[in-house]
Amino acid sequence: MIYTAAAGFFWVLGLLVVPPDHFRRLLPFGVLAGFALAAAVNLLGSPVLGLWSFARTGWLTVQGVPLMALLAWIPLVIAFVHYLPEAALQRLGWLLLFPLGFTGHQILFLRLGARAYAPGWSLPHDFTLSLTLHLLILAAYLLVTGRDARPADR
Repeated sequence: MIYTAAAGFFWVLGLLVVPPDHFRRLLPFGVLAGFALAAAVNLLGSPVLGLWSFARTGWLTVQGVPLMALLAWIPLVIAFVHYLPEAALQRLGWLLLFPLGFTGHQILFLRLGARAYAPGWSLPHDFTLSLTLHLLILAAYLLVTGRDARPADR
């Protein structure tokens, strides 16, 4: 239930803050860089390597990974690239904001008993992984678009 609530929150937020035509335009990127990347990382990190585990997952899971946790990444990635600043220093701040938010989200889920770490994995590891993944998302977006490719009419 907690993963469904979080996914619903992020979808509503994403649909409210990103204009509908831009959301639709960025949806394929969100599915690949959000859902598919989250699926690969979580399936590798949880059932394969055993670095973390999920609890209170609800009924939709893939190898113990809640499907809703994976779907939540689609609107987050869309918002991340849609509002990507052009200035380098602002972009750095934006890039750090998402891993910090993710780490805060993880603290909440750890305290609620919805996620647990294996010995040797911790919040700093999650932050570093999130930062690395957001760098990859940023690089993929810039590579795919050839530049920022943000609509001038925002």
